[in-house]
Amino acid sequence: MARHHDQQERKKVWERRLVDAFLQDFGSDGAGWTCVEPDREKPDFIYERLGHRVGIEITELLTPESGRERAGEREVAGVIHDVLAGVLREHGGRGAVVDAHLMTLPRRRVEATEVARQFEEHLRRHGAPLAQDHGIITVPFNFEWGVVSRVQRQDALGTVFIMREQNAHRTALTDRDPALIEHRLIEAVGEKVRKAHEYDRTHPVWLILRNPYTHLSGISEALRRELVGANAGLFERVYCHNLKMNSLDASPPAPVVVRVV
Repeated sequence: MARHHDQQERKKVWERRLVDAFLQDFGSDGAGWTCVEPDREKPDFIYERLGHRVGIEITELLTPESGRERAGEREVAGVIHDVLAGVLREHGGRGAVVDAHLMTLPRRRVEATEVARQFEEHLRRHGAPLAQDHGIITVPFNFEWGVVSRVQRQDALGTVFIMREQNAHRTALTDRDPALIEHRLIEAVGEKVRKAHEYDRTHPVWLILRNPYTHLSGISEALRRELVGANAGLFERVYCHNLKMNSLDASPPAPVVVRVV
């Protein structure tokens, strides 16, 4: 039960961070919103601005092969979590936040084990800040499949949270045909609508679809009509939030946020 609670807590922290990233990319329309109901489901959160409240449901566009990719991500994340937790205990620490992203995945379990050895060596070499609560390691740990860019000790959390960086562009896993992305938009809206009876609709609800794949710059009028039909009036607004590329990329997506309904 405790492990399940920790997983749910990590999920809510991650979802809250995604919503805040969306609002930041939303320009002036995203300013001034405050989360007034963080611990809830369907919708995930209630936000308020100038007395106006909306429910916000956030999810990612996923393709059939995403299950395999997610399993690989969890394996590498587990390695990073376990190594860091062990080093933290040696410093008397209880929790930390890790900013990291993957660009591809290991093909064999032995490769993930090698990452563990390399990461532990990195923490031994650069981990002096972990001796104090709120200490930060800013020296990046670059490995074959990605990077851990920042580690901050935060004992109040009581565990290690691994956050996928908002500006990460995982090229090897993300290239998709635009037609497939449009198809996934329709599927994702339909999946949510099939659970419409579970949603608290006291306030208007927005759906944010995180797009970690090839960026969607806009949609056709035909696709918009199809999405409106699939939505069936459940969500007041539906947005596609393109995952921003890293700062080295010369062509960041424009726009980052695309309203599709």
